[in-house]
Amino acid sequence: MRDKIPNLVIPETRNRRRRLSVAASVPPEFVELTSMAVKTHAPLVRGGGQDLAQKSDLKGMFEEGK
Repeated sequence: MRDKIPNLVIPETRNRRRRLSVAASVPPEFVELTSMAVKTHAPLVRGGGQDLAQKSDLKGMFEEGK
């Protein structure tokens, strides 16, 4: 899995895994709307983040596993 997902980090503690689980439970519609807002409003862009193409690639990779 580490070969397929760049920068994969598995949380080491139970608390960090729980926090990740809560963050991962955001609805896909919210993620899509947020991505579009960032794309259309330059002040929302955060330096060093992934672009929409990377997001789309990762999204497709995780949906294949379902």
